[in-house]
Amino acid sequence: MLVTLVAFSAACYQDVVTPSGPVTVSFVTPSYPGPGGTTLVSHGTVVMDGVDTVRIPEDSLVGLARGSHALTALLDVAYLPTRMSGTVSPSGSRMTVTVPLPGSCRIYAWDSAFCGSHSAVLWRGHQRTYCPANDFGDFCSWFADSYQLGLSWPADAADNQYLGHARLLVGAVLGADAPMSRSGDTLAMALFRGGDYAPRVRLHPVATDTSRWQGEVVTDMRRMPMAGSASPVLNADDRAGDNFGLAVRTTYSLPAGMPNAILVRFDVTNVSASADYRRVHPEEPATGHTLHDVYLAPTLAPTIACNGATGCSAGEDRDDNATMISPDSLLVAWDQEFSVPEFSSGYATAPALLGLRLIEGPAGTSAKGVIFDGGITPDFLTAANEHDSYRLLSAGRAGMVSGCSDYAPDAFVCAPETRSDIRMGWSVGPIASLAPGESTHLTVAILFADPKSGSFVTGTSVAPGNTSAAAFSDTTRAIWSISAKLRALGDSTRGVSVDTTSH
Repeated sequence: MLVTLVAFSAACYQDVVTPSGPVTVSFVTPSYPGPGGTTLVSHGTVVMDGVDTVRIPEDSLVGLARGSHALTALLDVAYLPTRMSGTVSPSGSRMTVTVPLPGSCRIYAWDSAFCGSHSAVLWRGHQRTYCPANDFGDFCSWFADSYQLGLSWPADAADNQYLGHARLLVGAVLGADAPMSRSGDTLAMALFRGGDYAPRVRLHPVATDTSRWQGEVVTDMRRMPMAGSASPVLNADDRAGDNFGLAVRTTYSLPAGMPNAILVRFDVTNVSASADYRRVHPEEPATGHTLHDVYLAPTLAPTIACNGATGCSAGEDRDDNATMISPDSLLVAWDQEFSVPEFSSGYATAPALLGLRLIEGPAGTSAKGVIFDGGITPDFLTAANEHDSYRLLSAGRAGMVSGCSDYAPDAFVCAPETRSDIRMGWSVGPIASLAPGESTHLTVAILFADPKSGSFVTGTSVAPGNTSAAAFSDTTRAIWSISAKLRALGDSTRGVSVDTTSH
């Protein structure tokens, strides 16, 4: 657990005459905009020195001895505790302590003190893949990286970036037991915008085995303050009660025998009836609520280009494309001209392909690939965007999205045949219902492989051919031959499992 060392108060200094005697300590907690122009104040519990407990900010600690003290505070807007230590010795007999949100790693530029060796999925056993990750469910993302470098490969030879951002997105419909009579509302997560997740367990290696990493997040922080932001993403009365009520535990595995793969398992649980969730969301019924027509959508934003800190050739970060190879349950992304001038170690004229393979999904569901470009990005701001995002995450099974083509049963495509700011993911569902206490899971593999030699010409565009339902099993497409090594690697992950045990 990270410890924030702070001075309890700006008034903590010694007078010429050394003060003495007990101190009364009061507390200031984070505040944020509420409905109708009001201001909401966070509440919580403070434990001082592991002994004295008070509710804050309404109560004070009376009669505290001067000297060194440590406190732990659990705010009603966070799942992690805030830990502080310092010297209590004001010039008078009273002092005020400001209790901030708990420190955690989300965006390096804001949270560098909490982003470090734990904020990258990397195994000492092999150094082929480098996947920056944060405590908020984002992974293989430059958000948490001091170099603005997303997932790079081969990390033992170059810092060539292939992926700029990834996250598990979820879409669902609220049941009749939803809070605040929100039954029937559609919910959908955003790809880049914060507010869907908050950390409950920080990202960490499993024991001393850095081939496995875990973290856990909980949903529905859109109306809560976030560190680094002045106010929540949504107003307190904007779709109030539209809650997922989910916890997502993510386990990353770097298999010794698969140096060019990262396995990712998501365990999703409805925690809407848990005491921890209802502490943060007091509007939630004691029995929680059920979600219906749930879609799980692990989504990637390929960025086959130089990292954001060094700058790219004009358009280089937006000249990729993607397709699906349905017999292999494989989504594939590549630089459309197989040319990235900034890449090193011989990859400038032969950049690798990036794959996302679905290994395992919930029983009774089906899977469709979703391919879209930057013109259609999942978002919950505004309500209309959230409704369209649910349709996108359902891969058209819950309704069409303007500008998209439904090539059922394999894929839902919302991107051109020309170079694009491409994104891709799997839509797995529908899960008919997920009641309080129920869980589900799915596992994917992120893969890298060189293009097959002789199957492409650097500088020559290779279009995906996403033009019909039959295309995704067409062995005559150029990308079919080019991706031979990637398909073989994907096939080797068939039936592989991820150990989720924590030690």
